[in-house]
Amino acid sequence: MQHRTYYFDRGISDKRMELVTATLGRACFRVSSYQEDVFNATDLVPSLVVPRCAVRVRNHSASKYAGEITMRFKRSTGCRTEFEKIHGGEASHMFYAIMGPDETAFYWWVLVDLNIFRRVISGKPGLLESFDVITNTDGRSSFVVIPLCLVPECVVHSSVYLNKITNGKAMRELMLT
Repeated sequence: MQHRTYYFDRGISDKRMELVTATLGRACFRVSSYQEDVFNATDLVPSLVVPRCAVRVRNHSASKYAGEITMRFKRSTGCRTEFEKIHGGEASHMFYAIMGPDETAFYWWVLVDLNIFRRVISGKPGLLESFDVITNTDGRSSFVVIPLCLVPECVVHSSVYLNKITNGKAMRELMLT
């Protein structure tokens, strides 16, 4: 089996970036108030600043995993993985999404504050070890599975309210469109 290259994976990712940025724009800005508009020439106000954002978008086949995020955990090549970079302090946020069946909209998405995530996993002994690590069938890499029900404080925004999470699955009480 041939390895996928960075450029192959980046090409797939770049095709989805317009949808990612549109979604983040809605999540990170609010419409200005009358006062802000009339007196300050302001139409949009940032409600959240996201300086460096990691992005992971999965195919619709992963829809059964809404409510959890996965990151590459280990590689046989020894290259730093997404988890190692994030755990080491890189990126301030992560946008994680699952595509809808027609691949034109998100089925589910979440914005995670990685600074809070790092504080939570370092402050709760045994939490990191409780996450499942799944090795790929070729044995060359593995992924860590992070149920958001174990780290709800790091969820900044989501396509669904995550105040009721059971077994790592988000209960779809209210869809934000």
